[in-house]
Amino acid sequence: PAAASSLHIGKDDDGNFLILWGGGATVFGRRYQGDATPIGGLLRMPAGPGFDAAVGGKGNFVLAWEAPDAGAPGTNVFTRRFKADGTPFGPPLRANVHARGAQKLPQVGIGADGGFIVVWQSVLDDSSDIFARRFERK
Repeated sequence: PAAASSLHIGKDDDGNFLILWGGGATVFGRRYQGDATPIGGLLRMPAGPGFDAAVGGKGNFVLAWEAPDAGAPGTNVFTRRFKADGTPFGPPLRANVHARGAQKLPQVGIGADGGFIVVWQSVLDDSSDIFARRFERK
């Protein structure tokens, strides 16, 4: 069966908007002017299912997603910042510090200064907690 697809739309301070969609190992995106004229081509970013996105005032954006934990059962939450044109600012970063159980359902928000926060659910055995981590603009 095909993976479920997610759709996210965000707007920058100039009225341009970004549409992101995906459901597997790749998130696709396309930027548009406020009048729906396309800006640039199709964006392709490696990420994962269960992703969330936030668009900043200058069109830069952040993705957060869950991915299997290499070498252990469970999942981790990763995040990555991108320029408005889809170029990464740096490598993906793991948001969660502890990795036992399933780290899932990430949500991300971006501030006016480019810093962002990721919130996710951590499930271990029969209990779950909500965690958050703040990332400063670099």
